[in-house]
Amino acid sequence: MAEALAPRFASYTRTTESIHIKDLVLFGDTMDVKLHKAGKDPVKSQGGTINYTLQSSTHARPGVFHHGTVQLKKGSWFHLIHHEEVDGEAVGKFLCSVSGHSYHKIENVWSRYDWCHYRNWGSIGDDDEEDDDKEDEGEEDEDEEGDEDKEEEDLLLRSMIHLVAVDQMDDGKYTEIGRITMDSDCIEGDWHYGARLVDPSTQQAYAYIFGDALVNDELGDDYYKLPESDFNVPLVDFALVNMPRSPSR
Repeated sequence: MAEALAPRFASYTRTTESIHIKDLVLFGDTMDVKLHKAGKDPVKSQGGTINYTLQSSTHARPGVFHHGTVQLKKGSWFHLIHHEEVDGEAVGKFLCSVSGHSYHKIENVWSRYDWCHYRNWGSIGDDDEEDDDKEDEGEEDEDEEGDEDKEEEDLLLRSMIHLVAVDQMDDGKYTEIGRITMDSDCIEGDWHYGARLVDPSTQQAYAYIFGDALVNDELGDDYYKLPESDFNVPLVDFALVNMPRSPSR
């Protein structure tokens, strides 16, 4: 079925990056993945004409997640981070066979306003609580405002997307236990988009997507007739057969 409905899928390539996740993950730009945001409730927009939901952290299926890229036949591509128990190629084909990637009302989609506020409009010191990297930010503030090197460094920092695994310590605070950082070379438009695949039976995510390739197809009226997905899909649909589980860590 996916083969027939995924004419834009070209290939899936796994990279050497992997991450071990226990439960919670932070996903987004540098400010979205600050540790003090772990475990907090989503923040919904209030008033105005722009509707969004800022996801502080999400629950993921425990285990090892692999990083890969999905290439489309037209040349565009996107990042895919998925659980070791699922087939990355099968996930990529499924994503290319459905619509919904640009739909901001779908809980599992990060639309252009749902994240990356720092990337889109902010500056290096923007945050509403004490930062995890306060010392580093103080060093940045000492730089002159008009320094071109700082501006380039700031733009590069703002464009990166991170998937950060966190663990809760005995004192209730969270610590980072792993991170995958993705560049934004896959972005062809003006905004960052993301999504996750969630198993309805566990409410745990087993795949995360970053890129605007499939979004641009929808916004350009291509592939809009494909079946719409809310990205709540049983993990078993993509499960590898007889795959040995990784030893517990």
